Amino acid sequence: MGYLQIFLIGFYIWWLFINGWLYTAEFNFIRSFTGIRGKKYMIPYVLLSDMLTFLVMYCHSIGIFRLILHMGLIFCFCKFLLNMKWIDTIAPTMIVLTLSTFMEGFQTIFMRWLVKQTVGEYMGIVIQMLVSGTLALLFIMTLQLITKKYAYTGKQKISSYLYTLLLPCIFIVWVIRSGLGLDMWMNQSFKDQSDLWALVWILGACVIFFIILRLVSKIVTLSIEETEKKRLQDQIKKQYIYMEEAKKEMNSIVCFSMI
Repeated sequence: MGYLQIFLIGFYIWWLFINGWLYTAEFNFIRSFTGIRGKKYMIPYVLLSDMLTFLVMYCHSIGIFRLILHMGLIFCFCKFLLNMKWIDTIAPTMIVLTLSTFMEGFQTIFMRWLVKQTVGEYMGIVIQMLVSGTLALLFIMTLQLITKKYAYTGKQKISSYLYTLLLPCIFIVWVIRSGLGLDMWMNQSFKDQSDLWALVWILGACVIFFIILRLVSKIVTLSIEETEKKRLQDQIKKQYIYMEEAKKEMNSIVCFSMI
């Protein structure tokens, strides 16, 4: 076995390790974002995800097929093992899939640029490993940031319905995949467009995604505040009625004693 073959095997092992790291972060994000228990299912989730990743990599499956498998895996684990309602799985699934597509898009842009440079085969593989590791780290940090900022609203009962507004992220994902030519079945004209325009597309999609996430979280927060305000007003009203009734009873007792 030549050095190149050993190097490629090492690259595939690294790639599976990176994906396992990402799937672990995904699983922890879903649990933290929704407040659902079930840590014992993390290892089966990671192993099954890595197995599917290796399968689609070995079969050179198209990107849309990988996306469907990824989405189906998240939905099935959330529904049948974590015992979540279907509607509760929408928000974390859309967040994970959209960020995964952003990561894949940035990596594709960089690799297109790298191919145009004069770089040796070994050095190209090393650079690709460094890029994939850096993007994986950014992906995990972004999930942690979203958990820190939006986990409170994600755990609210009302968010199960309002976070369905993240469904347009499916369109964002499709635009990125088609615009960057990430799928084999795309027309060659899509693949030949400049890296600069591809970068603009994906950066614009990132901005739209975080705007939607922020707006949905704001709506949930305002709804919670409005509900709490109404509850306090009802308590004050009941207290006022109680005091008025007590005052009338005291007046009745005083009048009776004077008689």
